[in-house]
Amino acid sequence: MAEAVKELGTPVRTEAAQILADQEVVRRQARDLEGRMSIEQADKAYKSGDYAVAANQYRNALAKLLTTPENTVARKRAAERAPECDYQNVLALMRAGKYPEALAKAREAQTRAPDSKDLKKTIAKN
Repeated sequence: MAEAVKELGTPVRTEAAQILADQEVVRRQARDLEGRMSIEQADKAYKSGDYAVAANQYRNALAKLLTTPENTVARKRAAERAPECDYQNVLALMRAGKYPEALAKAREAQTRAPDSKDLKKTIAKN
């Protein structure tokens, strides 16, 4: 009797495992699609000079895009442009005479991009 139950359970477990695997594939595809949409929105914002939106969308894209050969260029662009957008936001605050806020933003941005030469220079000057 125990063997009959074991045999009946195996296909059910296999089917359940396949359903979970399929759900994971769909979840990853959806996450990757969200990342691709974020990179598109970031690129549009970047081109229009809306650097705050661009920076957030580039970071979102980096968080969501899968690390695949197809996404290499997009991930690289997002990784390079997010700190650049942060720097442009700092410059805009400085042009507006909001130096304490600009310095705070520069320090915050540097925690995300510690290798940014522009941010380092801005912080060192102030």
